[in-house]
Amino acid sequence: MTLLEHANNFWDFIDRRQVIRRCSFLWMLWITSDVISWTVKFLSTTTRPGGEAALMVAAIWTPLAALQGCLFKFYDQAQAAGGSERSSTQRRSDDNSGGT
Repeated sequence: MTLLEHANNFWDFIDRRQVIRRCSFLWMLWITSDVISWTVKFLSTTTRPGGEAALMVAAIWTPLAALQGCLFKFYDQAQAAGGSERSSTQRRSDDNSGGT
């Protein structure tokens, strides 16, 4: 087996088990829990007025919410489409035969 065939088999393994999709979802859950932890610590120790503290929290949570939305949409669309159950070899043979 050549190096290219080994790489293709490895990618098929990752693709069939939807590893990237699952890792991105788990990463987002970890980031969210980390930001929640930071928010609780910040709000319990800050000496800033309420409005300032709220704006600082919003500045952190707004981009996170956008990233969550994108990743959840990616995860949901991949799941609704059945993931990528076909291997790259199957996709190549479908592409060559007309894509059924």
